[in-house]
Amino acid sequence: MGYFRKICFPLSLRNLALFAFIWLLVGFTLGTATLLGPVRWVTLLRQAQGWSQGFEDWLVRGVMLIFVLVSCVLALWLARLVVRTGDAHARWGIPLASMLSAAAMLLLWLNPELMGNQMGTPSQVHGHFTFGPYPTLEMMQQLKQEHYTAIISLLHPAVVPFEPKLLAEEKEYARQVGIQLIHLPMLPWVSKNMSALDSLKRIARQGKGRYYVHCYLGKDRVGLARRVIQSIVSEKQVAVAAPTVRSRRIEEYPDWERGRVVILADRVYLTPYPTDEEFLAFILSGDVAAVVNLMNPAHPPDTSWINKERVLLQRHGIAFHNLPIVLFPFNPLEVLKTVHRLWLLPRPLVIHGFRGAGPRWEGIVQAFRTNLPPLPPSLFNEPLARGPVAVIAPNIAVGPRPLPREFGGFLFQRGVRKFIYLGSASDSAAVTDRQICQMVHLRWQAFEPYAVNLMDSLARGGPYYLYGPFVQYLREGLARRFGPAIPDTIRFDAAHFVDQLKTRQSAASPSVDGKDRPKLQPKAASLGRLQHFFLNAFPDVRMMLLYTPLFLLYTFLAATFAGWLRIQKKVRTPYTRKVFHLFIFTMASLLQFTLGLSGVVLFGSIVSLAVLYAVYRGDGFAFYEAMARPTDAPHRILFIVIPLITTALGGVTANLFFPKYAYIGYLVGGWGDAVGEPVGTRWGGHKYRVPSLAGVYATRSLEGSLAVALVSTFVTTLGLAAAGLPFRSVLYTAALCGVASALVEAVSNHGLDNFTIQVTAAAVVSLILG
Repeated sequence: MGYFRKICFPLSLRNLALFAFIWLLVGFTLGTATLLGPVRWVTLLRQAQGWSQGFEDWLVRGVMLIFVLVSCVLALWLARLVVRTGDAHARWGIPLASMLSAAAMLLLWLNPELMGNQMGTPSQVHGHFTFGPYPTLEMMQQLKQEHYTAIISLLHPAVVPFEPKLLAEEKEYARQVGIQLIHLPMLPWVSKNMSALDSLKRIARQGKGRYYVHCYLGKDRVGLARRVIQSIVSEKQVAVAAPTVRSRRIEEYPDWERGRVVILADRVYLTPYPTDEEFLAFILSGDVAAVVNLMNPAHPPDTSWINKERVLLQRHGIAFHNLPIVLFPFNPLEVLKTVHRLWLLPRPLVIHGFRGAGPRWEGIVQAFRTNLPPLPPSLFNEPLARGPVAVIAPNIAVGPRPLPREFGGFLFQRGVRKFIYLGSASDSAAVTDRQICQMVHLRWQAFEPYAVNLMDSLARGGPYYLYGPFVQYLREGLARRFGPAIPDTIRFDAAHFVDQLKTRQSAASPSVDGKDRPKLQPKAASLGRLQHFFLNAFPDVRMMLLYTPLFLLYTFLAATFAGWLRIQKKVRTPYTRKVFHLFIFTMASLLQFTLGLSGVVLFGSIVSLAVLYAVYRGDGFAFYEAMARPTDAPHRILFIVIPLITTALGGVTANLFFPKYAYIGYLVGGWGDAVGEPVGTRWGGHKYRVPSLAGVYATRSLEGSLAVALVSTFVTTLGLAAAGLPFRSVLYTAALCGVASALVEAVSNHGLDNFTIQVTAAAVVSLILG
């Protein structure tokens, strides 16, 4: 008892009641997250790997045991804070925050439509039975129109407080629609549910009609019911009649785990290789007619992925095509032929390589939207001996004069098939280069800078490499006329072209010189950066309800830990400030990589409120003391608020101009910048001063700047490697990013480096990798 009193709180009826109350609320919040996260992942993984039901049950029990232990320890810690603190804000704020988080979870459970993609997708195994989540009134009306006989509800009145309410609503909806409701209550995990399962078996053997079977999420209890029915009913005994209950649409979920989804045309999607969960959610449970894998079976690492997908899709009756795109040597004309085949395949059509980026992804977008042989920009990340190459249009690259070996080597390997010299054909360089191209059987032409037929030639065929004395004068004009390198809309008369392909009944490409090529149409206006930012920045209601309690808890723990280090352990502010800094920026980068910009905005808003609350509490408040440097006096508040604002502005700017690599800015800002001050404080022997706001000068050191460079390089390497980029490009880019970030941090005004470092890191990586 004495030990418990020492590490927790005195045992009393009041304190135990407080602990039980907090544990109930925290357990409900974490339990929701556990059910919709780890338990769901275990179920999906079991389905994908073919594990036994018994093994899945043991895994779920393990997850639930971890949940119980974590929630108990967290509740004990929170109760200890309430009992021992003399701070009224903490004494009342912790129970209130626990109540609000539990209320948000309750609201989520009471409104199934807010669960969004956390709910199961309706699926049919046999013509008589369809399985899915809780049906809305609209879904019931649709089931009635589809001539379903009854709805079988597995909701249980003991799962309080939400399932009794939902069951009552469901009965009323069924009465309004005029469809029979069969109630077979089942409890998840804690009961064998023999009575309900026996009734399901009886309906499977004797029932004549169509039934929609559901629990709440359409997962655990429905999975059990599905297995029982499958053990009795044979597909040969019933006719398959697919329901029209709406499944998840790919358009509504553009961010997949391995990259973004691009809509190439109506019901044509370019995606990364789906995870097991994404296969189940969007392909196997949807209405996808065909899937095309662009990976190369002759490349050993690709073979297992191709074979896995072929077996999975054939098992579910979905057409599978492997149309490999070989990267080295890259053949743009073969890519164009592949695209012509894609236009003729049935839709909905899913096309993918492995990552949602890279040469295959770029080449398909370029060829599909322009009907031109493509030059993927990422193939030209490495420069020629005399300088870098830039792809300014889908079929046009510009750069310096190649060395003799680079005509038929570097450039040919990356797809260039025609060389255009912008200058006089009588130049000595032009004469030499013409002979080199003739020797390696490549086409070479020379054009005066304002030749009438130059533009007409560039509008079709290729791909072209432009170089010569006049290339810099024409580069911007050519980019405006024929760019961008990755077009954002279809730029030719696709309907007419597809009619031509169907007439020929062949996947052969038309002349690459463009004799049969439809006339280019003006590009549709794309969304502005600012408009695109705001469309992606605001979290929806489901995200706010599901993640707000978790983000609040994370922020509270990070702030409390920093305050504890400062007050209890007497750690100096330069260290405690950066500890919190590191926690927040690391989480932001993970959220940008997984949930996208809206997740970062929600998390950042919560962190900002926490910081502003600390400023409001002021001197003596643990979290405030962990952030406010004594050396910033008398402007301690100013140098909390200004970095907060510049951090937000840095994130906005990075997402506006360099959204693909904004997460790198967070990593460098969180880790690179975080080590500079502590290293300089501890080991800085070569100091220098930088100007600041309000007349407060800051001291930095060469040792701290070196630490910024090294750590920034390291975290950039990790971040780019996680995105699947080639290791050689990763190291080169990360090194430049680290040096640039350290230089910018060294000259940035005190209080503004949170902005400059974020933007610089994202910009450098974006400029190098595109």
